[in-house]
Amino acid sequence: MSASAPARKKKKKPAPINLETGLPYSKGTLKMRLLKRLKCTLKYEKLAWAAGAKLVAGVDEVGRGCLFGPVVPAAVIL
Repeated sequence: MSASAPARKKKKKPAPINLETGLPYSKGTLKMRLLKRLKCTLKYEKLAWAAGAKLVAGVDEVGRGCLFGPVVPAAVIL
């Protein structure tokens, strides 16, 4: 991209409309719908075991980010 080219703005996708009320769904409602569609599986664990792994660790972190305080990571092998 050259220095004289104008920056392109991302087009905002309109929120889906609730057919009962005619109003757009809230961000919270859309997030809950997404979370309900997610499924917990052993897909990656099975791939690791098939590749010869004996132990598989679960990894997670908790915190609000470096701007608001510490972030604490952890790994667990059961």
